Amino acid sequence: MVHSTRVPYLALVSLLVAARVSGQDQPQPMLVWKVPGIGFVEYQAKTSKISPDKLVKTIHGKPDSVAGFYSHEVIDGKSVRFSHSTLLDVVAEVALSLSGDEPKSGRKKKTMLYFDATHRFGRLRARGVVTTGEVDDPSRISQTGKLKLTKVKSAHLDDGRKLGQGALRGSHDLANGVLTFARVVDAIAGRVTSFTARLTGSIFPERGGKRRAKKLTIEVAWMFKAIEQPDTASFRKRVNAAIDRGQKYLADHVKEWLGKDKVFHRKTDDLRRHWGTGYLSLVLLTLCKRTVERDTKEVHAMLDELRRRVDPEDTYSLATSIMAIESYYEPPTEAEQIRAGVLDRPSERKLPAEDFTLVQGWARRLLANRDGSTNTYRWRFRYHGENSFDNSCTQFAALGLASAERCGVQLPGTLWPGLAQHYLGEQSYDEGKPFPLALASYADVRAEKRAKGGGTTTRASVRRQNAVARGFGYQKKLSPHGSMTCAGLVGLTIVRARLAAAGRAGTKSGRALETAARNGFAWVYKNYDMRNNPRFERKWYFYYLYALERACELAGVARINERDWYFDGAMQLLGMQTKKGDWPEDETHEGLADTCFAILFLKKAVAPVVTR
Repeated sequence: MVHSTRVPYLALVSLLVAARVSGQDQPQPMLVWKVPGIGFVEYQAKTSKISPDKLVKTIHGKPDSVAGFYSHEVIDGKSVRFSHSTLLDVVAEVALSLSGDEPKSGRKKKTMLYFDATHRFGRLRARGVVTTGEVDDPSRISQTGKLKLTKVKSAHLDDGRKLGQGALRGSHDLANGVLTFARVVDAIAGRVTSFTARLTGSIFPERGGKRRAKKLTIEVAWMFKAIEQPDTASFRKRVNAAIDRGQKYLADHVKEWLGKDKVFHRKTDDLRRHWGTGYLSLVLLTLCKRTVERDTKEVHAMLDELRRRVDPEDTYSLATSIMAIESYYEPPTEAEQIRAGVLDRPSERKLPAEDFTLVQGWARRLLANRDGSTNTYRWRFRYHGENSFDNSCTQFAALGLASAERCGVQLPGTLWPGLAQHYLGEQSYDEGKPFPLALASYADVRAEKRAKGGGTTTRASVRRQNAVARGFGYQKKLSPHGSMTCAGLVGLTIVRARLAAAGRAGTKSGRALETAARNGFAWVYKNYDMRNNPRFERKWYFYYLYALERACELAGVARINERDWYFDGAMQLLGMQTKKGDWPEDETHEGLADTCFAILFLKKAVAPVVTR
């Protein structure tokens, strides 16, 4: 009797022990990020306090703006590092960086994070403790952190690379920096659901001493919104809505001009620049590009005003005026058809005699703005034909003259070879060793989509070729940066297309141009940054995106290695657009032009001239 009751008791104990062991063996979710290969983790951000704002604020940091980071900015599934950080960015980076281990209630984990070459402050280190609360629900894990933020004097990074002195030091110093945060982590979904963070301390210029110190306070709060990916219905819908709001903003400005001065900034002091005609034509170009409904009152009013202006002299105004007239006669779906492989090149424009004569006259005047100091065989441009040049004016001249040629204007036979000589001679020095570079064309992207439709998820094989990073500066003796490197790529691509049309693609100069373009894209990849104008901080940011769009679209480049340049740039612009429909000024304060540049980027306004 005793024996018969002992057996079920032992069996019950065995079952309980087995169940407990089984529960312990189940894998626990780790504190790591789970993001798609290409995507943007989007947050609704509220910046409640920034002081002093001129030293830490960015054009991205307006209150209640959309913020976040790209998939490629997650390192090893744990740390988040923006491409080029400000103090405001560092606060978010600390609060978003996870430990990568299993969460345990009450655990206090020592944390040390480095931030290289931050804007104005050089290399920073955050060191402190992150404490985990009760882990009852792995989808809602509460953590708090308190870290000291200090400058680092070591010139060597963890991987042995050496920072330049400017990137190491910065222009300002940080004292008594204390960063605290509270966050909620969803370990199952693999993301930070929300956080609040506060940074305090004092900052002062390195050459001014602590007597010029200013109190530092940053208070931010982020709430997870969504993970956006390219080629989705939601992304396309948001882009189209942003374009519509931007175009309405421009159209409203045109109506205001019609009701007031009716001269569209003809006067030299209206927009702080002497090329008011350039603003008129840039707005007209933006409203016409890839727009089916062009016969509006506003467009016709601007066309009539532009036709009356037979006297522009500067390179920017002349080039954009030619491009604006051409865009009015451009088939609205042409760029899409070239990207889809339906067409292989832009068509010739059919202009009425009056507009052709106007474009022809502007082209002749633009040719006269050639650098007067150069030899007979080299072409490059400046504002009014001075004995000098810059790569910005030369880019616009190349764009304008290519438009004039599509309109039927005959250009000098030495122009395109002369521009080739300029670009091959002005490209900067080699930066580092060669590395494999893959420039995925739109044909490659179409092949990927067909492969996915057939049940495979592998990417189409894109040929990788070694390239060495070589950029362009404003002028040869100046260091290369993002907007000018893209401006150089624009010119290189236009020249390549024109020489190829003349049957010279396989010549020595044709091959040299192709190599130069590949090296230029290598520079863009090596310095890839969608938050800033690479190596130029916040200056000319929207102009950089405009030049990048033209450089990639003209060359038919859909991706640079694994970087989807259009998606990455569009996500920044979608978050920065104001409720009025415009975009905030960057440090160069080009307000209206910046809005045009943003819209032209989102439209993918230029048609490829090189298809592969």
